Amino acid sequence: MANGKVTRYAGGYTAYREEKTKKLAREKKAYEEQQAELDRLSRLIVQFRNKPRKAAFARSRESILKRMELAPKPEADDAVIHTEEIVPERPGARWVFVCKDLTIGYDAPLKDLTFRLRRGQKIGVLGPNGTGKTAFVRTIARLLPALSGDLRIGEHVDMAYLDQLSARITSDLTVFDWFHSAFPALTGKEVRQTLAGFLFFGQDMGKKVSDLSGGEKMRLCLAKILQERPNFLILDEPTNNMDIPAKETLESIFRQYQGTILFVSHDRYFLSRVADALLLFPKDSGKILYYPSDYTHYEERKKKADAGLSPDLARSAENQALIETLRSVPKKETGMLRQIPEEEQAFDWRFSLLAEKRRGAEDAFFRDCEDLSALPESEEAWENALAERPALQKKREADRAAWTEVLLSWYDLYLEREAFRAGRAGRDLTQI
Repeated sequence: MANGKVTRYAGGYTAYREEKTKKLAREKKAYEEQQAELDRLSRLIVQFRNKPRKAAFARSRESILKRMELAPKPEADDAVIHTEEIVPERPGARWVFVCKDLTIGYDAPLKDLTFRLRRGQKIGVLGPNGTGKTAFVRTIARLLPALSGDLRIGEHVDMAYLDQLSARITSDLTVFDWFHSAFPALTGKEVRQTLAGFLFFGQDMGKKVSDLSGGEKMRLCLAKILQERPNFLILDEPTNNMDIPAKETLESIFRQYQGTILFVSHDRYFLSRVADALLLFPKDSGKILYYPSDYTHYEERKKKADAGLSPDLARSAENQALIETLRSVPKKETGMLRQIPEEEQAFDWRFSLLAEKRRGAEDAFFRDCEDLSALPESEEAWENALAERPALQKKREADRAAWTEVLLSWYDLYLEREAFRAGRAGRDLTQI
C-alpha cells in the first residue's frame, strides 16, 4: 500500500523487493526521459516562436507538447538502499578477538568457550531467549567481566557496541543539531546527506531527539557510530522496533560495511541477508556451535535433518577456532597447506565425523563376527553357544545394517560434495 493505492506483486518478499526496485528504476528512467523531451520542446518553442519562417514549426511543437500524456513523478522508495562500500577508518588486526576456555554469564554460565573471529566476518548469533547470547556479546564488548578464561581483542581494533539501552538517548536538541554537534567538521549539506541515508528527511531533522521513537533513536545512534568509522561492530537486536523500510536500509548498510560484525538477532530474514556464518547457542547447557555458512544454507540443511540440528551440520566453536588457526598459518610454513573455502571446510568436517562413525560401526560388526566364530572348548560350552547364537546373529545383523547406513551416508556426502564442486566449476552434473 503506497500513495493511495494497492499494488499486487507475485512471489515472496524477496521477489517483491527485487521487482519493486526494478519498477521504480523503470519509472524514474521514463520520467527523466520525458522531462528531458519536455525541456527540449519548450526551448524550441521559445527559440522559434517569433520567427516568421519558423512560427509554424513552433506551433506544431506546442501542439505535440499539449497532447503529450505526462508521466507521474515516481515516488521515492520507502527504504534507502546503500550501494557504496562503507570502509572503516583503519582495517585493524587480522584476528578481531580470540577467546580460550572462556566462562561467561550469570547464574547458569556458559563454560569453556574457545573461538576466534577473523577480520571481515559477519557472524549472526542465534538461539532461544535465555541462552546467554546477550551475555556473550556484552562480554566481548568488555561491558561484562568474564568469569574465567582468556579474552583478547586484536590490535588496532576500533569497537562499537549498540543495544536497546544505547538507543535510549534523550536530548532537547533537534536530530540535525544533535548529529552536527557530534561532528562539527561536517557541513550542513553533509549532515543532511548522512541523516537522509538513515531515513531522516526534511521535517524529521527538526524533531527533538527525545521525541523520537525507539526505532528512530536506534537509527540515529547507528548513524553516529558508522560516521566514526569503527572496524568492529557488536550489535544486540539492532532491528528491534523498526519497520520494514528501516530494516531494509540497515540490511543494505551492513552488507556494504567492510568491517567485522558480530550481531544478535531473531529476525530470520535479516540474518539471511547479513550474516555469512552463525554461532548457534543451545537450548540446554552445551557447546556453542559454529555454522560456516549463511542462514539460508543452515535452514535448508536443518530441514533435511528431520529431528533438529544434526551433528554433521555444525562444529563446536572450539573446533572452528582450531580450523581458523590452521587456515591462518603462512604458506611458507605449511608447504601444501592452502586457504580452504568455508563450504569445503564444512564437507571436510562432516567427512571426519562420518569417519569416526564408520570406524565404530565397522569395529562392532567384526567383533560380532569374532564372537560367532569363536569355538567353545567343551560340550557344555557348545550348548551355551547354541543358545546364545540367535541373539549374537541378531546383533551382528543390526551392526551390519548400522555400518551399511554409515557407508551410504558417506556416499551421499561424497555425491553432494562432487555436485557442489561441479556446480562451482560449471561441469555437467550428470557426469558425476
